[in-house]
Amino acid sequence: RRNAARPGDGLWLSGRTGEARLALERLRGTGWALAASADEALCRQRLERPTPRLDLGRALAGVAHAAIDLSDGLSGDIGHILAASGVGAEIDVAALPVAPALQPLAEADRLECLLNGGDDYELLFTAPASARDDVLRAGAAASTPVQCIGRITAEAGLRLLGPDGRARPLNARSYDHFG
Repeated sequence: RRNAARPGDGLWLSGRTGEARLALERLRGTGWALAASADEALCRQRLERPTPRLDLGRALAGVAHAAIDLSDGLSGDIGHILAASGVGAEIDVAALPVAPALQPLAEADRLECLLNGGDDYELLFTAPASARDDVLRAGAAASTPVQCIGRITAEAGLRLLGPDGRARPLNARSYDHFG
């Protein structure tokens, strides 16, 4: 459910985000370069044939408090959990898994892909700190990497923690299907 996140919960992400967005930008001809042709093929596959994390979702039953699939971008989709649960969140930029294809991008473009891209179909979920080992076991059982990327806070709003540990507001933005 989306309405069960609690302050103190870890904020977890399956897999990684951004590759589908990078492929879309490449198709649009915006000039975002890919590191290699193999990366381009992988990014296109992530865009055109995403793999929903169904096994992980089942493995997290009874462990995760709240969850959502990331179809419209991490920063926008997390807003649904925050609003339904009446909480806020901090995302640690250093904890976000970055695909090799996104490494050569300028930081602003990389963050745009990671936070605001769409069509990732990864799971974003919350779980109590005491369930860390259970979350890792669920990821292993589903053959899906999971990463704690932040935490749920009692203070409303979404914040991005920079490499220096300072928090700055992050405006939740979903992918615009019509823009």
